[in-house]
Amino acid sequence: MKSKVKVGDKIRVLDNHYEKTLRGKVGVVVGVTSWDKSPLVEFSDWNKGHDGYGEAVPRDGNTNRWYMGQDETYEKVNPIDLKDLDVGDRVRLIKDTYGRAKVGYTGTVVLAQEHVVRVGFDPEEFPDAGYGSDNGWNFWINGLDADYKDSLELIEAKPAEAKQEDKPVETTFKVGDRVVSLIDEHKLSKGNIGTVVKRGEFGVIVSFDNWTGGWGVESDQWYISDKAVKLYVEKAKPVETTFKVGDKVIAVKDVDLEATTGLVGEVIRIEDWGIRQPYLVRFDGFTEGHGEDDNEWYMASSDIKPYEEPEVETPLPEVDFLDAIGVLIWELTKLIVKEANPPVVVTPKPGRSLKVSPGAKTVLKHLIARGSISPVEAFSSYGTLRLAARIHELRQDGANIKTEMRKDAAGHTYARYTLA
Repeated sequence: MKSKVKVGDKIRVLDNHYEKTLRGKVGVVVGVTSWDKSPLVEFSDWNKGHDGYGEAVPRDGNTNRWYMGQDETYEKVNPIDLKDLDVGDRVRLIKDTYGRAKVGYTGTVVLAQEHVVRVGFDPEEFPDAGYGSDNGWNFWINGLDADYKDSLELIEAKPAEAKQEDKPVETTFKVGDRVVSLIDEHKLSKGNIGTVVKRGEFGVIVSFDNWTGGWGVESDQWYISDKAVKLYVEKAKPVETTFKVGDKVIAVKDVDLEATTGLVGEVIRIEDWGIRQPYLVRFDGFTEGHGEDDNEWYMASSDIKPYEEPEVETPLPEVDFLDAIGVLIWELTKLIVKEANPPVVVTPKPGRSLKVSPGAKTVLKHLIARGSISPVEAFSSYGTLRLAARIHELRQDGANIKTEMRKDAAGHTYARYTLA
């Protein structure tokens, strides 16, 4: 036996003597039994059933499914592509959309575009949702939104001779245009003036000057269809500009979008036909605007000021005061020792070759003249850092030098070398 439907199909329940509340409900086939090919249907607005008992799909505890047996009647529902609808077509909603209109509501298409339609639902079925008053309560069906996709079926098409001609949607306006609404739209009244802040595929988002019934930070934005609401470009005089293209600026405030405040950017275009925000600025670290990377925003001259690169100050090295005093005392000590100990001319004793480094010879001369030497004396008098190495060198050459370990006034141990 072959099932009349497959997974993914939509069906409408015509009769069910087990669950009368299922009559008229629309659901999606999520599985088919292997023995009698009964479809397991999942409903979005009904939960008095089961989860399928694991026979057609894995169990998950949901109660919004039902097996449609051979004695239960149903019909296949065929969603219509929105671009195939036209003004005047009668349609039925087969999918909940944000809980406003319900499955089964019927109405007439009052606006048809490639990806979006506007349905005037019958007032007796849709008395408390949507907006508008022409042809019942109006409701948008947006085919680009997954929540709206496949949500309508065609009940009756308007006669071909009465259908509107298929014409492409004309993109009339661009971002930054100053426009005025010519008809009432939802809470928006005729005559409101605003600025186009973003283009969609079938309409524009306008930020209105003196209206706060919409979206955005200031609740002054509204999405308007090019066909549903005609817009009129306001005539304006050219404005004098303060900045030029390429100027580096910083946003000091923004009445339309607070997120730009404090950001640095570059003026990339200036509109010269009178809008309040003529400067299109590409900001660093900003992704809520226009353009390919969403980093551009229109700004007024009062919203920005020239940006000056901060001067980079070279920090002074940190000097420890006690260390500085110690270095100064050390240098003075070296001078005093050097003055008090003039160079000594030494004649090597018989049997010593003195074939050693100049540093070792200097140390030997000191030992012959004064008898002993310490690392501090070697460094202060001759700049010798490795006294132990020079002593070793002299011993290898035959010098008899003894080592005596002592402690200074601070308790530090040091070596004093004596020539025997």
